[in-house]
Amino acid sequence: MVEEVAKHFPPAQHQQVRELLDRDCGRTIPFRREATAEQLEWTRLAVLRLSKGDFSDLGKWVELANIDERDVVHAGRPLMKGYRDT
Repeated sequence: MVEEVAKHFPPAQHQQVRELLDRDCGRTIPFRREATAEQLEWTRLAVLRLSKGDFSDLGKWVELANIDERDVVHAGRPLMKGYRDT
């Protein structure tokens, strides 16, 4: 995940991005309360890629994931080529 954050965000925002993902894009997602970090990885990668390096957009995608993760899964699928679950 650290490498993906570095691809999309400037170094000054890395810590802030990781904190947002840890705090708001994990077990806060409905039906993911018991998920492992590995099980959450796809959603976290999708929100990072969908944000295109914009922290405000990242927050919006994370918020959407917490409403209905399927919307993020659907929107992120084209950006996940080569990822093991696509």
